Amino acid sequence: MQIISNRQKSLIVFLFLGLVVLLGCKKDPSTIGLNVQPPGDRIISINQNTTNVSAWTFGEEPITSDERTLNLLGCYMDPIFGKSSASIVTQFRLSSSNVSFGAITKIDSVVLSLAYCRRYGDTLSPQKRQRIKVFGLIRGHEKPIKVSDTLYSNFPVNNYTDSTKKYADIFLTHSISSSDSVLRIKLDTLLADAILRTDATNLVTPDLFSEYVFQGLYIYSDSLSPGAFIMYFNLLSSKTKLSLYYNGSTTPYNLVINNYCARATLFQHNNTTAPFYSYKNDTTSVNNDKTDYVYTQSMGGVRTKLKFPSLSTWKDSGNIAINKAELLLKVDEVSIGCYEPPTRLLLLAVDQNGKYKFVDDYLKNKKYFGGYYNSDLKSYKFNVPVYIQNIISGKQKDYGLFVIPESNRVSGNRVVIKNYANNGHLIKLNLTYTKLR
Repeated sequence: MQIISNRQKSLIVFLFLGLVVLLGCKKDPSTIGLNVQPPGDRIISINQNTTNVSAWTFGEEPITSDERTLNLLGCYMDPIFGKSSASIVTQFRLSSSNVSFGAITKIDSVVLSLAYCRRYGDTLSPQKRQRIKVFGLIRGHEKPIKVSDTLYSNFPVNNYTDSTKKYADIFLTHSISSSDSVLRIKLDTLLADAILRTDATNLVTPDLFSEYVFQGLYIYSDSLSPGAFIMYFNLLSSKTKLSLYYNGSTTPYNLVINNYCARATLFQHNNTTAPFYSYKNDTTSVNNDKTDYVYTQSMGGVRTKLKFPSLSTWKDSGNIAINKAELLLKVDEVSIGCYEPPTRLLLLAVDQNGKYKFVDDYLKNKKYFGGYYNSDLKSYKFNVPVYIQNIISGKQKDYGLFVIPESNRVSGNRVVIKNYANNGHLIKLNLTYTKLR
């Protein structure tokens, strides 16, 4: 039988007590600061307050949309936000170097395959006739697009498109379901003719091919023929390719899209039918029928702007430490229907020049920052104590915060946020703070 010495017993007790202390030190980030103050500060009181928030709907602006995980295609009419469309610009490359097509006796067909992931919109209704056109890209301003370029959602594609190089003009009439994995579009064989009959020196490397032979495709969703939803595609999937069939062979040569290809989604919005259209960017309206609802949309669509006007008066209230700051946004349930709200929203601060920057709370602890959609409560909650503390202390000026979807560039989700006084539906900033002497 093993005998435990007094010294070993003491060590065990010491370790046990140390574990208890460590476990007891775990704190909710929201409570930090309630019992520890800078030297020389005395707590006068701990208080709670709900602060007014001003909110407006602002118009869309171009966003970077290149080299993303998903690319969007389609056009649909949202019953609230109006018409939105997404088109794709992308390069294709040779799958290897030193390619030889041999003698070309016959060009059979060209098929564009896009790896389908999912869709957003009225997915319960049969797909309406949605018109898709495919054009060839050209060397805009004497140069092709390159993966090193930064491409925006308003990329001037007309400068890189030859209208005579229209390789497809089709109507999608079938309903794409989750079981479908690929959208296939048959293209004009003139495209294959230009590729297969090019000089062999242009096939030595994929870079030479992209530079001098084939600059890529513009896959355009015609806004005059909106469908019911936006489709999401993975251009980097092995299922996405441009297949050239020739000489009667059933095995095509496949041009591919990889990380060396420039690719971007182009977005357009027409919200002339939207309830907010007449007062977008109008910050003179505060707490009236024009701000009862505010609107936020992906794909570089409209944004919600927030300001905290009453915080400026806190500077004269003495030494205040913000312990907790919760910003609550309630979703208008009636507006959801088939249009699921964004999974997560972000708050972006702006400087005096209107440039975006992440708030410190997000940079310090992205998970605690929040912004996730609560489908049970139909709401979003953000924790922003550092941002509010900086405003009150004068370290940062309140130029406003913009609310945008986290997946702004790769999804079509949108949300309507309630902001009217009846039944407590105002946007709220709930504060817990400590007054110090």
